[in-house]
Order: sequence, then C-alpha cells, then structure tokens
Amino acid sequence: MALFKDETLHKKIDELADVNITVSQMLAVHEERISKQEEIDTVLFTKIDQLRDKMDVDHNSVLSRIHGLEKTVWVAVGCVAVVTFLVSQTPLLSILTTPPPAVKIQDK
Repeated sequence: MALFKDETLHKKIDELADVNITVSQMLAVHEERISKQEEIDTVLFTKIDQLRDKMDVDHNSVLSRIHGLEKTVWVAVGCVAVVTFLVSQTPLLSILTTPPPAVKIQDK
C-alpha cells in the first residue's frame, strides 16, 4: 500500500511538473505577444504624432490662405465702394448720357 501511495504521489508530482511547464510556456507566449503589441503601439503612437504634426502644418497653411483671400476680398470691396462713390459724385454719368429732348404738348 505504501508503494502505491509513493507511485501515486510521484505521478501527481510529474503531472504538476508537466502542468507547470505548460503554464510556463503559455506565459512565455503571452509575454512575447505583449511585447510585440507594445512595439506595435509605439509605432502607431509615433505615426499618430507625425500625422498630427502634419495636420497642424496643413491647417495653418489653409488658414493663412483663407486670411489672404479675406484680405483680397475686403480690398476689392473697398475699391468698389470708392469707385462707386467717385462715380456718384462726378458729372461723368451726365457726360456719358445725353438728356432726352424736351417734349411739348400742344393744345388743339
């Protein structure tokens, strides 16, 4: 009976050792996956930062172009206002158009 208990005890110890090896292998695989994922995360975060910087540069470029267009539009509006005022204050319009002849209505 004692021999049976020793054999059973040795079997259980061997099974526990096998389980321990299997768990160790699984942990090694998971650690490798985690380290690969951390490397991928690092690359992705670097790319995201680069993209953000590029978008900031593009955004500033677009803003400067819009401000330039706004300035041009306001200068054009000012020029049109000045020309309109000058035309309305000068007799240029009366020189360009001839007044219609006077019409007299006669009684019969």
